[in-house]
Amino acid sequence: MKKISAVLVAFGMLCMTACGSGTGSDGGTSTSSDGTVPYARNEYYTSFWKTDTIKNETVMLEEDENGVISGELLFRPTEILEIKNYDLSVGYGAEDYTLEGRTIVRTADSEMPYMSYDLLQGEGLEDAGLSSMDGLVFTEGKEIVSRLINVTYRYDRSAEPWTVFPEDQSARLTNLRSKLEAGEEIELFLYGDSIAAGCNASSVLGYAPYLPVWGQAVADELSAQYDTEVRLRNGSVGGWQTADGARNIIEQISVVPDDAPDLAIIAFGMNDGSARVAAKTYYGNMMSIITTIRESSPDCDIVLISTIHANPLCSQDYALTASYDEQNDLLCGAVERCVTVDMTAFSEALYDRKDGLDLLANNINHPNDFLVRCYVMNILDAIAGVAE
Repeated sequence: MKKISAVLVAFGMLCMTACGSGTGSDGGTSTSSDGTVPYARNEYYTSFWKTDTIKNETVMLEEDENGVISGELLFRPTEILEIKNYDLSVGYGAEDYTLEGRTIVRTADSEMPYMSYDLLQGEGLEDAGLSSMDGLVFTEGKEIVSRLINVTYRYDRSAEPWTVFPEDQSARLTNLRSKLEAGEEIELFLYGDSIAAGCNASSVLGYAPYLPVWGQAVADELSAQYDTEVRLRNGSVGGWQTADGARNIIEQISVVPDDAPDLAIIAFGMNDGSARVAAKTYYGNMMSIITTIRESSPDCDIVLISTIHANPLCSQDYALTASYDEQNDLLCGAVERCVTVDMTAFSEALYDRKDGLDLLANNINHPNDFLVRCYVMNILDAIAGVAE
């Protein structure tokens, strides 16, 4: 269990100010409802565990005390296909790195971006447009992601299988599935904290490649798969805990467009963990949100997203945060047409192999584009029934 300190107050508050308001695939193919029109998930959202190619995995090359600059991939590449900077404007070649298992080592003359040893030690942060939070390099701008590289590579998934991924739960979302298969338009209501609001996808940062927030990407991919229109209404607010969600759900649900939501995705937990909200309290607040949605829209199917873990080096209480996923499971056992997507365990598996700087745009708790895309992969696999 990670330490708990007074910095949790600031840690929760940062979420309130964190954000402003290619096709084809190696896998993830399915068919439309009539069985005749092929569907291929956008390559950026193809679940990497279903293919031998991982697209644009973000890596922070970090300098150690000896001047060695290196970073870790999720898997041992069998072939590096492409390395680019974060905004995809600059490519790098074989002369820029060496490969040692999962480790990319930057060569001395390379111009690949990296995080210097001094910055990692907290020196010169202001000059670099950075600051510190919970003892870690921090920003809500582009100054961390601009130092990342994107690596596209092949790997041997039979030798290194990824084992933490969602099961297809689309059969439980009977109303949604029926409407999608009939080609009916769908109203999607997303409700949660700053992560659900989209912080810090590159589109929110105003920085290339301008990846949409994960809620919009889910809507876009469902629209493409079922050849219909899925309209997103995002009622998420940075800094909110489940208590805020429960207090404000009537007001938030009332501004959904004329048609009642067909699907509600509810994604809280990060700020509850920061505030040390008890698991039972989380359960009660979430049940209140679900009940209000169902009273307003009885046909609305529900998806609960457990939060990612914060950076393992910060002061978040991992055990408490993980307990909220258990509460989501209990909620789904008590509520019909309700499923869960476990991003908590998924993020823990990522952290087993990668640093927070690889995955978090602010190095604390907001996903960068790769982790945003992982949200989309997990949600689509859980609710859309896309076959491998």
